[in-house]
Amino acid sequence: MVTVMRNRDLRFASIKGKLHAKKAQIPHLSAADIEVPLDTIGKLGSPTNVLKSFTPKVTKVEGVVFTDEDPAVAVDKLVNKLIEDKILTR
Repeated sequence: MVTVMRNRDLRFASIKGKLHAKKAQIPHLSAADIEVPLDTIGKLGSPTNVLKSFTPKVTKVEGVVFTDEDPAVAVDKLVNKLIEDKILTR
């Protein structure tokens, strides 16, 4: 059975719950504490190898802001610009 959550089903932590969580002591366990072989965790246990990592260059993107008093005029300008740039078709 699948349960579907809706916005009314969301719960948030209470102040008391937040304070309790702030004071909670989280135990730090090592691989030896939980008796896990070292060749099954971490870099040695990983089934993947990263050959190369990079950060993509940030390119400057031009934008247009339509600041008309009348929203209908601004929408018309936006639609015409999108048609001109061949993003929309008539």
